[in-house]
Amino acid sequence: MELQTDEDVPGAVPVESIQGSAYEEKMILKWREPAQTYGIITQYEISYKTVSSFDPELDLSNQSGKVLKHANETSHIFLGLYPGSTYSFTLRASTAKGYGPPVITQFTTKISAPSMPAYDQETSLNQTDSTVTVLLKPAQSRGAPVSGYQVVVEEERPQRARRGAAEILRCYPVPIHFQNSTVLNSQYYFTAEFPAVGLQAPQPFTVGDNKTYSGYWNVPLLPQKSYSIYYQAVSTANGVEPIHGARNLEVVDVQSKQVTVRWEPFGYNVTRCHSYNLTVQYRSRVAGKDETREEVCYDTLGRDPQHTIHNLTPNTNLSVKLVLKNPEGVKESPEMELQTDEGRGSMESRDGSYRQNEDVPGAVPVESIQGSAYEEKMILKWREPAQTYGIITQYEISYKTVSSFDPELDLSNQSGKVLKHANETSHIFLGLYPGSTYSFTLRASTAKGYGPPVITQFTTKISAPSMPAYDQETSLNQTDSTVTVLLKPAQSRGAPVR
Repeated sequence: MELQTDEDVPGAVPVESIQGSAYEEKMILKWREPAQTYGIITQYEISYKTVSSFDPELDLSNQSGKVLKHANETSHIFLGLYPGSTYSFTLRASTAKGYGPPVITQFTTKISAPSMPAYDQETSLNQTDSTVTVLLKPAQSRGAPVSGYQVVVEEERPQRARRGAAEILRCYPVPIHFQNSTVLNSQYYFTAEFPAVGLQAPQPFTVGDNKTYSGYWNVPLLPQKSYSIYYQAVSTANGVEPIHGARNLEVVDVQSKQVTVRWEPFGYNVTRCHSYNLTVQYRSRVAGKDETREEVCYDTLGRDPQHTIHNLTPNTNLSVKLVLKNPEGVKESPEMELQTDEGRGSMESRDGSYRQNEDVPGAVPVESIQGSAYEEKMILKWREPAQTYGIITQYEISYKTVSSFDPELDLSNQSGKVLKHANETSHIFLGLYPGSTYSFTLRASTAKGYGPPVITQFTTKISAPSMPAYDQETSLNQTDSTVTVLLKPAQSRGAPVR
């Protein structure tokens, strides 16, 4: 005899299967059917309500509802939600016998950029040769309170394209001080920042008054230039982190001491006109020591954003990654391994490793140069440069006499040049003159040329005077108590005879 048990209410929807994709005013909810259906699923019921919001003015009682979905539908798009709000979703499945146990989960919508007041191309309140006074109006929060206001100055460049409607949403998320704008080749700079509590009602502000606001110098404007003044509001709230980090990081240029990297431009869904910053972190090993450095990337809004890392050491392994941060979170790009190497004018890849160009070497360490002085010779020793920037090919040592204890010495005849192989770090200079100071100029070279020279001086020892020959001559005169002899002058060698 064959039997079939009766249908029953289903088990719970697996809570780990519920996924929520949050946006500013909508939420996409996805789930899987219960592991134990105990029959045929007929429908799903999702109840939702607001439990909290970053915006203290939101009426939470108006944000609730219920949705029924067919058995073959395991997702739903909730529209008309409020930005920056946490919603509780209660989900349960049913069979012909009724609903199974509910599962509850929560997701938070993204905050929106503050709604800026209309200006209708208003003119300035007052204008001088170096200042412009404008009216600042408070913004309307959307999902989170306005945390601050920023005034941005942008210099109008010649032949600049006319601004269209697409630029209405433009914002300036990367703060740049006036002092850095020239170095970074930035068209804009932040001239002031105010906390939201300081702007509860419309008030005038003078751009170019030469004061400092929250660390930003409100530098006087130049009368011969044209400027655009922008005013933006900023909102921040917990739990709103970047959707993803920088993508498709690649090396686009390699020179002797710098590397340029490029990445995929961020979309509005990443930046969202909220405050954020992008940095490049790179690790290297120089002179046996591990170094980690971080630089701010200011080119984040362009069509082909890129950043150049300067002052690198050739022939050094690098690990590079980009880090996207906002006040609520951090997202990193995959780390990329680089190897700097020789070969100016070309950039080759070996098994995915980029190789950087060779360069002229650093200076020979002056403290490593040792001179062992004798009467007519000098032994010079040194070490290779601490920064070779490639393969040392040879050393060049130029020498000349700069002074002598012997006033009769012709200094112009005491000079020369010596070339040494890369594996030779010493040389014996012969035929020098006693009691003379020699200047030695030493420099190393790679295939790219000579590095900076170092100069040092050493002095040869003086020699004993050269005595004249006497050939066993007899005395000139002799008595019982005296002897008369002939004294001849000696020849000095490196120092006058006293």
